[in-house]
Amino acid sequence: MVEPAQLSAVFIGQGTLLVRCAEEFLHAGHRVVAVVSTEPLIERWAEAQAVPHLDPEDGLVERLRALDFDYLFSVANMRVVPADVLARSRRGAINFHDALLPRYAGAHATSWAIMAGETVHGVTWHEMLERVDAGRILKQRAVEIAPDETAVSLNAKCYEAGIVSFAELIAELAAGTAAFADPRLDERTYFALHKRPAGAGVLDWQRPAGALSAAARALEFGPSPNPLGRPKIDLGDTVLLVPAVEVLPQPSTALPGTVVRAEGAALVVATATSDVRLPEVQTVEGRALAAVDLAGLGIRAGVRLVPGTPAGGVAPVAAYAA
Repeated sequence: MVEPAQLSAVFIGQGTLLVRCAEEFLHAGHRVVAVVSTEPLIERWAEAQAVPHLDPEDGLVERLRALDFDYLFSVANMRVVPADVLARSRRGAINFHDALLPRYAGAHATSWAIMAGETVHGVTWHEMLERVDAGRILKQRAVEIAPDETAVSLNAKCYEAGIVSFAELIAELAAGTAAFADPRLDERTYFALHKRPAGAGVLDWQRPAGALSAAARALEFGPSPNPLGRPKIDLGDTVLLVPAVEVLPQPSTALPGTVVRAEGAALVVATATSDVRLPEVQTVEGRALAAVDLAGLGIRAGVRLVPGTPAGGVAPVAAYAA
């Protein structure tokens, strides 16, 4: 029986997922040659492990030339890695992606998957090429998308799936049993880093209730920075934020956008299908509005929220009956 080989690697990227994967690599008996990151958390971890820490903006190619390593692992890395850096690894460069490639290549894959109404998502470890997220696939692991899934919870599922699948991957790499699979690039979908939800996230009441709920859940990042924007109500001269959209069982009988009723600081609004409940409405600064604040904006039962209308962006339903 052939003993698994000891591997050496450089890790590049950000966040605790990189640290967890690097620790898995060390615990498996392999050697971390260096970590490349701009994040202080990772720099502190590298110092504690006596592992060299490199700045990606400080002569990285030249500094990597002095290192000998089998693999370059890119984990939670939002930077495009130059071809001359990829070429420095003796056996190859491998990237973690939070989707089941070739679908949802690019950035913020979990949010786009929730917005699209997907029921299954997952993670991929793949060969790195100059074309982003297009290399051969080494390892994938699927996760379910729950009906109430948010970007926060799906990111957490992908985080755990990434750690488990990475442990499997390095075992296969060390044993020489890792297999490459060509991606079906005819099925590829790509979401650019600067792509944003349509209409800057303004809720379109003409859409189905489920789609509005999905849009709100896809833009819920919890305490993490929000890279895509927040769901909004456009009142013409005022924009309000909507942290959550709950789908109610009753079908809408009013015109889409009509405030069916106010429940204190919460609103029930008609859509193209079912009514939805907005448990909270906020200012753009994030302050929750009380019932008196909503009334002061003219938001009450029987008005229709229509972007760009006068008088605070609300008008009686009858004005839009035609």
